[in-house]
Amino acid sequence: MTSSADRERIFTLLYSNIAGQALAVALDLEIPDEIGAGRTDPADLARSLGADETNLTRLLKALAALGLCTEDGDGHFTLTGSGELLRTTHPHSLADLAALTTVHIADLVGWRELKSAVLTGRCAFKERNGLDFFGYLNAHPELYRSLNLAMRSGSQVIAKEIAAAYDFPEGATVMDVGGGDGTLLSAILAAHPRLKGMLFDTAAGVAQAEATLGEAHVASRCTVTAGDFFESVPRGARIYMLKSVLHDWDDTAAREILRNCRAAIPDDGRLLIFEPVLDTSGAGSGTLYSRLSDLNMMNALGGRERTREDFEDLCRAAGFEVARVGRLDPVDISLIEAVPGGRPSAEGAR
Repeated sequence: MTSSADRERIFTLLYSNIAGQALAVALDLEIPDEIGAGRTDPADLARSLGADETNLTRLLKALAALGLCTEDGDGHFTLTGSGELLRTTHPHSLADLAALTTVHIADLVGWRELKSAVLTGRCAFKERNGLDFFGYLNAHPELYRSLNLAMRSGSQVIAKEIAAAYDFPEGATVMDVGGGDGTLLSAILAAHPRLKGMLFDTAAGVAQAEATLGEAHVASRCTVTAGDFFESVPRGARIYMLKSVLHDWDDTAAREILRNCRAAIPDDGRLLIFEPVLDTSGAGSGTLYSRLSDLNMMNALGGRERTREDFEDLCRAAGFEVARVGRLDPVDISLIEAVPGGRPSAEGAR
């Protein structure tokens, strides 16, 4: 028998696109920052934004229904805890990540082409734009900068958990492969004063790294190198990390990244992979985040989220053995620790 909860779930899904657009407009107009700065009266906010007061109030009421703000008896609006995370000045701000998803690349990803991706197996973003995701970013530096800011936001959310989740060897050097501006590595070095760091990413990826490392007061213990992990990965570290890298790529490309890590890592080294691990218990549906992220990887980048068995197969083909997998709470991401073992296979080499 159909329940009211069943109907509510369907209508929530039907209106989810509208919710995303409401969030996009709120971010584009910097409404969370404006409310956080004290403009809680719609009339005052409308004057500040040069907006129509009536329609702005309707948007604010929709944001309240979405749980991003609350309305008091005088018609003033205050941010909720969730809404506070959309302020650009919040220490754990997700504003840049939300803006990237809803404002900067929403039209480029081509979600209307999801059906084509399902039917053909091809990446919808590349089919729509003529370049793969990172090729397009390289041709549009401002968009690449938006991506870097978004990835910084994502890393800040879990950086402390990652820094505390692993028993880093005293005095070791840690290499963050594809580590962007160094947000994660900075947190690890700050939490472990005897560690040294090496940051490796493309020139565009590490463009803001010196500033990030400097803000964390760890620049003197970290070197920054620009390069391409499809060509090689620098030697010189004992611990190598890949956070949110492999899921951007298909299995062939992921094996190549791992092989280059294997060529650089010493025999007593360790590889740490931080990504969601899809649940295969029961129906194998997994969490909502991991399954929607899997669709995002499929449609936008041609990559995928993976199961533990998938990671074990990839690592084995690259000359690693997975030693353990552990979920980091409360975030939906896992630590996959792999050790060097065996010789990389030639299967799937590009």
